Amino acid sequence: MAAAGQRRQRARRAWAVLGVGLGLLVATPSIGLAQSDDEPVVTPSVQVTDDTNPTRAHNQPQVLVHPDDDDILAVAEAEFLSSTCHVHISRDGGRTWAESANRPMPPQYPACARPAFGPYLAAAFGADGTLYVVGAGSETGGNQGPTDAFVARSTDLGETWEFSVIAESQEVEYVTRDGETITEGVRYGYTRMAVHPTDPNLVYAGFRVQPAQAPFAKVPVRTVVAVSTDGGRTWSEPVDVMDETFSRDELYGSDVPSMAVATDGTIYAFTKERPPPAPPPPTPSPPTPPLPPPPGPAPLCRPAGAATTTTEAPAEAAESEESVSPPVTEGEPGATTTTTEAPETTTTTTQPPAAGEPGAGSRLLMSKSTDGGQTWQASVVDDSGLVCVPCLTTPEATIDPETGDLYLVFEQSDSAPPNARDNRNIWFMRSSDGGETWSERTRLNDDDDTARDPGYDQFFPGIDVAPDGRIDIAWYDFRTDAVYNPDGTGKSDRSEETCWDVFFTSSTDSGASWSRNVRVSDRTMNQNEGYVLHLSYDLRGPIGVASTDEATYVGWSDSRSGRVDLPTEDVYVASVLHEPAESDTSTVQPVSMAMGAGLGLVVAGLAALAGVAVLGRRGRADADTA
Repeated sequence: MAAAGQRRQRARRAWAVLGVGLGLLVATPSIGLAQSDDEPVVTPSVQVTDDTNPTRAHNQPQVLVHPDDDDILAVAEAEFLSSTCHVHISRDGGRTWAESANRPMPPQYPACARPAFGPYLAAAFGADGTLYVVGAGSETGGNQGPTDAFVARSTDLGETWEFSVIAESQEVEYVTRDGETITEGVRYGYTRMAVHPTDPNLVYAGFRVQPAQAPFAKVPVRTVVAVSTDGGRTWSEPVDVMDETFSRDELYGSDVPSMAVATDGTIYAFTKERPPPAPPPPTPSPPTPPLPPPPGPAPLCRPAGAATTTTEAPAEAAESEESVSPPVTEGEPGATTTTTEAPETTTTTTQPPAAGEPGAGSRLLMSKSTDGGQTWQASVVDDSGLVCVPCLTTPEATIDPETGDLYLVFEQSDSAPPNARDNRNIWFMRSSDGGETWSERTRLNDDDDTARDPGYDQFFPGIDVAPDGRIDIAWYDFRTDAVYNPDGTGKSDRSEETCWDVFFTSSTDSGASWSRNVRVSDRTMNQNEGYVLHLSYDLRGPIGVASTDEATYVGWSDSRSGRVDLPTEDVYVASVLHEPAESDTSTVQPVSMAMGAGLGLVVAGLAALAGVAVLGRRGRADADTA
C-alpha cells in the first residue's frame, strides 16, 4: 500500500511538471509580444541592508557598478539615527548582498553623516576600481555643530579602508545678512563627488559649507570643490566655485554641487541658487499655519489595523528651512502687489511669478573649470524656478564620455506660493557644447496632472548614463497615492500625500525622446512609516542609479517594514533589464528561454510518467511473485 501511494504521488508530480511545461509553451507568444513592445523587465526588489534594529533608518543609497566587472555592485548608505556609514557589495549582479568587512568611517569620527534634506553622502568607483566614500565627520550626529570633510578609499571592496581628511573645520569670520561679524566653525553638511573617467588619480569632492550654528537666514551657504591628484590621498583647499563670477550681492547663496568630469579633465559643477529669505511684510500678517499631523495608515498603503499614533521628530530632524515652504512676499524678485478694498479693511496680496517661464527668479547654476579646479567660471543654466527655498532642489548631473554631452535632471515645483511644495515634476536638460547652450527643459514624469490641481509630486531624481549612451533616470513618485485614498481620487498637495513608489524612464537618443515611465518598486510605501519622505524628518536625497548596457540598478530608501508609530527604513535595489543590442547573439532571448524551459519541462514530465509506469509494472510483478 505504501509503494502504491508513493507511485500515485510521483504520478501527480509528473503530471504537474508536464502541465507547467505545456503552459509555458502556450504562453510563449504573449511573452514575445511583451518584449517586442520594448518594455523593460523589472526584477523583484531585493533588500540590501540586513539590520534587525526596529528603529533603523538606512537612507540615501548610492549605487555603483565596478568599472571592470558588471556583476560587481556596491551600495553606500548611512543609518542616520546612529550616523554610521555602510557599504554593501554584490558579486552576482545585485541578486545577493553582503556588508563590507569594515565601515568607511575614520576612527576619529563617531559620526559620519549629518541628517539633512538633500545629499549628505557620496560614493564612486575610480577608473582603477578604487571605491571612494565621502562624508562629513563629527563628534555627534546632530544637524548642528562643526564637521570635517573626509574621504574613505578601498582597493578591496571594503575589506580595508584608508582615510584622508579633505578639510578640517576651523574658526572663521562670517559677515551676517545684517552686516554683523561672527566667528564660528565650518560645517560641511552636504556632499557630492566625481572621478575622472580614465585617470584614477583625479578625484573631486564638493560640499555645501556654512557656519556650524548660525542659520541660513543669517549667513548664506556656499558651494565649494576640492581636488585630489593622487587618488584621494591628499587634497587641495576647497575653492568657492561661484565667487569668481558672482559677487555676494549678485548671488546670496548657493547649494551642494553635483559634478561631472569630461575625458579632457573639464570639471562641471551644478547647483541651485539659495535666494535670501523674504523680508518681513510691511503690515502684520497671520503666521503660516503649521503642517497638519500625518494621517494614519488605514486604508492607505497597508491593511487596516495598524497603529495610527505619531511620534515627534528627534533633534536630528531635517532643517526647517527646507521642510517649510516660505511664501513669496512683497519685495521678492518678480513679485507684484495688488490691493483689494473691502468695507473698513484693506488686504494686501502678492502675485507670484509664473513657474516654468524664463525670469521667474530662482536660478539653476553651472560652474566650469578647465584647469583642474583651480579657477571656475559660473553661468545660469535656467531661471524658471520660483523664488523660494524648496521650489527647486539641487540638480543631479552626468556626462556621456563618448560624446561629451552633459545631462542634467532636477525636481521643480510648478505651483505658486504659498503652496510651492505642490506639483513637483522631474525635468531634464541637455548641453552638447560644454554648457554654452542648453536645451529646453523636458518633463519626464508622464502622469496626468490635468485631472487635479495641483498634480501629484515627484521628488529627487538620480541619473546615470550607460556605456552605450542610454540615459537612465529614477525618482520618488506619489502618483500611486490615488489607489489607496478612500475617495479613489487621491490627494495632491504635499501635506496630504501619503503613498509613493519609485518610477523610471530612459532615453536612447541623447534625451530627444523618453520611454514610458515604469514602476520599479514592487511595494507601495507609506511615507509616514519611514524617513525619506516623512513630513517631520524629510531626509530626501537623490535615488541611486547605476547603468550598464544590459541593466539599470536603482536603489532607494524603503519603508515597507515600518509603521506609523515606529518608522523603519531599509535599502532596496531592483534591476531594470534592457533588450541587448541586435548584434549580440550570445544573449538568450526571453522567448527562447520560455520555449526551452517549456520543452524541458515537457520532456521531464514525460520521462517521469514513464518512470512511474515502470515502477507500476515492477510493483505488480512483485505482487504476483509474492
